[in-house]
Amino acid sequence: MKRCPKKITAYIRIGCLWLTIVACSCKSSAQQKHEAQSNVTPATPMDGRKEVTAVPMKHQKQIALPGIAPGHCRMLGMVTAISPQPDATATGICGQTPCRAKVKILKIIGYGHSFNQTLVPNKEINAYFVFSLKPTAQLLPDLTPPLPGLKVNSTFIADVSTNTEVVGNSPPWYQVELYQVQESK
Repeated sequence: MKRCPKKITAYIRIGCLWLTIVACSCKSSAQQKHEAQSNVTPATPMDGRKEVTAVPMKHQKQIALPGIAPGHCRMLGMVTAISPQPDATATGICGQTPCRAKVKILKIIGYGHSFNQTLVPNKEINAYFVFSLKPTAQLLPDLTPPLPGLKVNSTFIADVSTNTEVVGNSPPWYQVELYQVQESK
C-alpha cells in the first residue's frame, strides 16, 4: 500500500481545518431568518457566552393596503360644515354647486403607497368634492353609479388625496372623488 506524500497530507489537513472554521463560523439560513423575524441582534459578552438583546423596531407611520390607490387614504368621515357658495373661480360642476366642506375623520381604514400626510381620527380636514356635494343623478347623468349627495352629519367612506391645487384660504385641502354614504345607526 502506498502512502500519500507528506505535502499532500498537509494540504488535506489545512483544507479540513479551513472547512471546519467556515462551517462553525457561518450561521444557517434558518438562524438568520429567525433573527430577522424576531428583530434581535446577537451580542457576545466578555466571557464568550452568546446573549441576545432586543433592538427596538422602527416605527412605521403608515402601512399600505391593497386596493387603495397610491397617494390616497381611505377613511370614514362625517361632514360637519358645507360651504354654501359654489367656487366662483371653478369651471364645471363646482362653479354651479357647492363642492367644499369640513369633514371630521371618524376612522382611518388604510393608506395607499406614497400618501404623504398623516391623518388621525377626530381631526377635521378641508375637503373638496370633485363631483359636488349635491346628488349627481341630474347634474352629471353620465356618472355611474350616481352619487347620493352629502349634507351636514352625513357619514361616508371615501379615498381622499392631497389636492395639488390650493382651494380656499386655508390649505391643506383633501380631494374626494367617489364616496359611499354610510347609514346612521
